[in-house]
Amino acid sequence: MGHPPDAFGPFAIEMALGYENELNVRIIGPIVIELLTAGTQTYDAHGKSKVPLIRCGKVHRLGTTLGSLAWFLGKDPVMRSKISGRGFDVEAISKDAAWVSDVRNKAAHDCTCDRTLADELRRRILTRDGILSRLHPDAAGATNTH
Repeated sequence: MGHPPDAFGPFAIEMALGYENELNVRIIGPIVIELLTAGTQTYDAHGKSKVPLIRCGKVHRLGTTLGSLAWFLGKDPVMRSKISGRGFDVEAISKDAAWVSDVRNKAAHDCTCDRTLADELRRRILTRDGILSRLHPDAAGATNTH
């Protein structure tokens, strides 16, 4: 008979949602807006993605979930090029997004999200040089002058 889960799944899910939102606002969203402004009707990595970011000229809600974003970051050369062209470390962000997505999925579906995993997620997201810092490269070198 094993130990029951520590019930840290909801915490991990909320942390992952925060990361997903920041990833969308800082990295993917501006590119999607650029594509929509250019009149893009469908953006699905040239038919390779099962879930497009843009469908019928509108943002596809399912295309902006963390798992879909992680897919585009890892597998879509056009998206990767656009992101790296804006000065972001697309390889590191891709790995971060895939890892956070895996943790979120464990928390949501496997009931295996114990405190250790939730603590690791919190640590990686919230530390000064953690995964959020890659989404804000301009703030990494900023100093407080007050």
